[in-house]
Amino acid sequence: MPKVHRLALTNNNLRISFLSLMLLMALTYLIGCSSSPPLKKEKVMVPPVVNLKEFGVIGVIAFASNAEGNVQPYVTQQFMQSVQSAQPGVRLLEMGSEDQILKSVGHTQLNFEAIRSIGTTYKVDALFYGNLVVSDIKPDFNFSSGFSTMRAQAYVEGHLNNKLFETASGATIWTHLATGRQPVANVRLIKNGPINVGVTDPEEKYGQLVDEMVRHNTRDFRPSHYYRTASR
Repeated sequence: MPKVHRLALTNNNLRISFLSLMLLMALTYLIGCSSSPPLKKEKVMVPPVVNLKEFGVIGVIAFASNAEGNVQPYVTQQFMQSVQSAQPGVRLLEMGSEDQILKSVGHTQLNFEAIRSIGTTYKVDALFYGNLVVSDIKPDFNFSSGFSTMRAQAYVEGHLNNKLFETASGATIWTHLATGRQPVANVRLIKNGPINVGVTDPEEKYGQLVDEMVRHNTRDFRPSHYYRTASR
């Protein structure tokens, strides 16, 4: 009987020792985790989809547009400004309208032969082309009581198509299309009178729409970034 009692005590001691060891290991792990510094995030830069600095000089043909008013210079300048903001130091050469440039190189349409001729004549390595197409004003009507007057919020829709040509080959190396919609003015229609749209300045009329589409079309020229967990 005494031997059995001593064996039971030994087993109990072993169990207690094992539990104590497990508790000590768990406590050590928890202390280690609590004292470990938080994982750091590092910012990783991603280069732009199109590196324009690979080209020496890039010509910019004045953008075409069906919009009323003098909107062509505005959209051309906004595009150039956005490109140079995205990649400072890019060399852009302002050129005339498509008709003027084609006439100067003896062509009637902007095909690969004309693009190669433009590169040779104007000493440009690449060529930007753009076309802004806007819709007619689309009012959303609201009638007053008695239908004597009508008010409407006018909207305009548009799309901006941009291309980048390599002049050595005449090939298209980049293209992008953006679409947009924006309110442009309040329209007032008096019974038996004319429709009145209160905006005539092209920047005021199309500025927000143009800016949004230019920003969308030039995003391929901007570097981006993402965050990742830094290695210890």
